[in-house]
Amino acid sequence: MTQSGGEAPLRAAFQLVDDEAGLAVALATLEAELDAAASEDRPLFLDTEFESNRQGVRLCLLQIAAGTSIFLLDAQKLRSLSPLGSLLGRPSLLWVLHAGLQDVRLIEQATRCPSPQRMLDTQVAWALLGAEYSVSLAYLDYRVSGVRADKGHQADDWVRRPIPPSQLAYAAHDVACLPAIFGHIKQRLQALERLEVAISASLATLSPEPDPPRMLSAKSFRNAWQLSPAGLAALGLLVEFYNGLGEGEQSSLGEPKALMSVAARMPRNKDELLRIKGVNRSLAERHGGRLLALLQEARETKEPASPVLEPAAYGSFDEHRLDAWITTLRAEVCAEVQVAPELALPGRLTRRMMDTYGEGGLPALLGCLTGFRKSLLEAAVTRFCERQPPPV
Repeated sequence: MTQSGGEAPLRAAFQLVDDEAGLAVALATLEAELDAAASEDRPLFLDTEFESNRQGVRLCLLQIAAGTSIFLLDAQKLRSLSPLGSLLGRPSLLWVLHAGLQDVRLIEQATRCPSPQRMLDTQVAWALLGAEYSVSLAYLDYRVSGVRADKGHQADDWVRRPIPPSQLAYAAHDVACLPAIFGHIKQRLQALERLEVAISASLATLSPEPDPPRMLSAKSFRNAWQLSPAGLAALGLLVEFYNGLGEGEQSSLGEPKALMSVAARMPRNKDELLRIKGVNRSLAERHGGRLLALLQEARETKEPASPVLEPAAYGSFDEHRLDAWITTLRAEVCAEVQVAPELALPGRLTRRMMDTYGEGGLPALLGCLTGFRKSLLEAAVTRFCERQPPPV
């Protein structure tokens, strides 16, 4: 273990750990400080420095603190960080990081610990307290403590050894400032009864909720009105087949618009199927037989399965009104609950809300709110819709 020192007074005292004996001391100290914590949630403050290149991401330094001690673990010199796994896997532990997705993945890989059961990402939590989104750690440090952190080492080489003292001090400060930021944010979240929401939202960044499988219909294809009755019947069967696939399998087949091309061309064998632009080999190899059977079924249909379609308008004022309404909903609801719109109602979610409203009305729109967003936003969205009903 190397004691800190340097060319100038350091803002935070720390210990650089670069051997196994030092790691054992650091682990024992961290465990003792966590056991002495008075709160039910025992915060552990974490940060990393890494090198990213074409070969991948390489962990160089793990900064960690639980109480008064700050340890900088040299991942390049230590044989393994796996002794930390049992500590990091404690169920009562609250991981506290800033913009921590990359950090968490690197820590999990290096220490072989499971994903945290409880985590507070200060960047996410800050977005639950106002309009600001994706703020930097230096910005929060200034807002909370009035510290103008020196970012001169932000682009330094973290692989080179030895690491200069000033560079180590910079790394130490990134974890040293977290307790004050966490304390400030936690107090404000608790005043709003929003601490558990912030923890849920932070954990959601580790495994974002996937969009539901896309459900198609003939009307999903602008040029479906140009199809013959047999082609329209084929498209209906192809759409039914597509909707029956899971999300992962849907995405592996390429763009859904290829189904329209298949229905228009009505290929009779696999070679003809592969000549159609947009049909990838995965679709032809895995499902070619089924698709060709559906096309044959459509040829043999004596009467079309649905009436000939009229071409859809390229735009309408109703669509513009709905777009303006959902934009206003996003702004007003987020202002009411005081959260950043980019976190609470990201663009992909508002687009899904617009699509589902067109199909299922207000209940379908509210059904798009899941997880932390449901508890945080559902009441406010309902109130907005009562004040300003969506366009018919």
